[in-house]
Amino acid sequence: PRAVHYDHTGDRIFVADGGNNKIVVFSPKGDFISEFGHMELRNPCGIVVSESFCYVTDMILNVICKFELSMFRLLSVSRHNELREPKGIALDSSADELYVVDKNKGNKIWVYNTELIFERVFDTQMLNSPRDVKVSSDNIFVLDSSELCLHWFTKKGVKLQSIIQQPGMIESPYFFSLTRDGNFLLGGQWDSFLKVFSPRG
Repeated sequence: PRAVHYDHTGDRIFVADGGNNKIVVFSPKGDFISEFGHMELRNPCGIVVSESFCYVTDMILNVICKFELSMFRLLSVSRHNELREPKGIALDSSADELYVVDKNKGNKIWVYNTELIFERVFDTQMLNSPRDVKVSSDNIFVLDSSELCLHWFTKKGVKLQSIIQQPGMIESPYFFSLTRDGNFLLGGQWDSFLKVFSPRG
């Protein structure tokens, strides 16, 4: 699995299965519900779910795919060849904007509207190797896998803080989540455990 996301109700867990080119949906107890994307996806890497839609980045097709949730039907894709190896994706529901980690143009964060039209580049001051991104009401959080750092910025791009994890804790940071109590849950590509960080590290 490359990424995991709950729906807005917390009743379904969406898993991006890059090895099998699909999205798998489970209950919070781990019961299988459904799967989709076999025909449309080549290597799903990032996923975020709104009330009505599921947005998936594909590292081989180099696009964002938008699925509707009632029938898991593909509605649209972003412009081809605009992205290059898109990875993590996050939704700012207050502004109807998607933040996408991409290797194009210096490993920056690309911002799209929810109709998958490119709007602007979010300047993260040239991060080395951003891998995942999350959005809160006030801030943008970016995981830099090569620097083993979690950075956060204001929505205007001002860097606020960084957490540098201790060597050996996560070999290859791959994804993270924000917990309800304000901590960070970090997972590695080759690790079989998750690490919890507070904002103080």
